[in-house]
Amino acid sequence: FGYSGSGTKGMEVTTTQGMLNEHVPTGETYDYLNEHFKLSISKRFDRYAVGLGVSSYKSTMAESTGTGSNLSLGTLFQISKKSQVAVSLLDILSNHVEYETGKEALPMSMTLGLKTHLSKRFTLISSVKKINTTLALEEPYLLSGGLDFQ
Repeated sequence: FGYSGSGTKGMEVTTTQGMLNEHVPTGETYDYLNEHFKLSISKRFDRYAVGLGVSSYKSTMAESTGTGSNLSLGTLFQISKKSQVAVSLLDILSNHVEYETGKEALPMSMTLGLKTHLSKRFTLISSVKKINTTLALEEPYLLSGGLDFQ
């Protein structure tokens, strides 16, 4: 079971004025809170593992609160003594956080990762992530990599 939350209290409300669109305080404030609850279960077999997670989202800004839920799935396979490959599907249901005034999409993403132990002290980690969204992204793929030294 997991929880993450972040937010801030007393954010200042401003309005724009003048030819330069200067931000002028109105004297009002609002609070913001974003929460994510997750319940996960996993099972490991000989060279294979699978996991399933259910998420609940709650976002509050000023007087508006939105809620949503989703499902995630992941697998891990030991391809050799030194290497593992993993696939994760996040937000499979492609649900939304629903507000009184509209909705915020939770786009599905898929990540493929590879971890290889190069030696006792060095591990190479790489991944590619694809985000499925209706937004006009210039590049829907995120490549990452790293070298771990112990």
